[in-house]
Amino acid sequence: MPRPTPQAIIAGCAFLGLFAFVGYALLFSTAVMGHAYQKSRWIEGTLAMGFGYVGIRLLFSKAEVVCDWLYDRSVRKRDLQRRRQCRLTGSGKAGLNGRYEGA
Repeated sequence: MPRPTPQAIIAGCAFLGLFAFVGYALLFSTAVMGHAYQKSRWIEGTLAMGFGYVGIRLLFSKAEVVCDWLYDRSVRKRDLQRRRQCRLTGSGKAGLNGRYEGA
């Protein structure tokens, strides 16, 4: 199967976007849909609350990733400092409690 070129991908996306938005325009330009939309304005509030909830969840999920990255970075920095300390003091290695074991 041949790989699509970037031009073909862009043209396909443009066609799909044009098709969808022209379809929405035609659908909502009818009197029946305009009247139904005016009667059901609560849909906008519901969608706004849903998208707001999802946005807040995304913000907090990114915060967890950043916090994990910072934690990993601090652990790596501490381990590097321990290794340097071991080299400076001679033999021995850092234990789980942070103290150096061995002679």
